[in-house]
Amino acid sequence: MTKPTQNPGDVINDLAELLARRMRDVSAGLNSCLVGTITAVNSNGTVTCAVNFQKVLKGVVPLASGEIGDQVLNSGPLNSGYPALVNVPVFTYQGGGTYIQMPIAVGDSCLLLFCDRDMDVWFETGQIAPPNSDRVHNINDAIAIVGINNLQNLLPIAPSTVIQAVDKTGERFCVSGMMLAYGGSTAPSGWLLCQVNRY
Repeated sequence: MTKPTQNPGDVINDLAELLARRMRDVSAGLNSCLVGTITAVNSNGTVTCAVNFQKVLKGVVPLASGEIGDQVLNSGPLNSGYPALVNVPVFTYQGGGTYIQMPIAVGDSCLLLFCDRDMDVWFETGQIAPPNSDRVHNINDAIAIVGINNLQNLLPIAPSTVIQAVDKTGERFCVSGMMLAYGGSTAPSGWLLCQVNRY
């Protein structure tokens, strides 16, 4: 038999703290979205990425005060505590057989999305099949969306009536005086129709 507690409230508080810690542990194992950096562009059309956050282990380091503190991990690429994410597929804006493709370079920032389930079978074969494993929200099932910037590297906002294509030097691909083949009786916003004389 156990001795009855003198203060039932202590037991409730301890249980609440235990459940809260367990919920934090479970949540810490789920990956949904992280910011990353491209560390390699692979010949098979995928990229290798590093995570831009340092992993923190809660309550694992004894402190001089007798309490337990946190440990910041600094292993792996960018000292993030996360391993390198390899063979990450890259999102490409596409549809109807057409696509817009940008050159991707080492150092580009990206948004890493993590599939709910193991996506290996679909990614490798294109087949609809049961997941290859029981992993969920795992860092091995990342997809990279390249093109996110922090406040230190913001891009200027384009005018509301113009779609701009700009190279890494800041030069626009389309500048005044350029001609473009177009089918239509009225010019799109920001453009003028060009009269072509036939001889």
